Amino acid sequence: MFQPSAVRQGDLPGEAQPDPRAAGQAAHQRGWASHDGVGANLDPLGRRQVGEAALIAVSVACLGLFALSAYTAERRTKEIGVRKAKGASSSDILKLLL
Repeated sequence: MFQPSAVRQGDLPGEAQPDPRAAGQAAHQRGWASHDGVGANLDPLGRRQVGEAALIAVSVACLGLFALSAYTAERRTKEIGVRKAKGASSSDILKLLL
């Protein structure tokens, strides 16, 4: 038995199929059009907290880079000593560590 309410667009033979990406692309465009940036919907206290968290994250990253360079220098202490004894300049040693 044929029920007209059960037939969807594109179910009938010879009927043009809608592009399944069109709805997704339209929703994507609507989403970006309404995007005001990170923290746009936050109150001033929330923005401050996000800023403080970012500052802490950058500080921890800098400390990590410092620790890595200190570890590298400690590991190469003998090599640096030999190079200095053979007449390497301080800039040559710095290039070695970077």
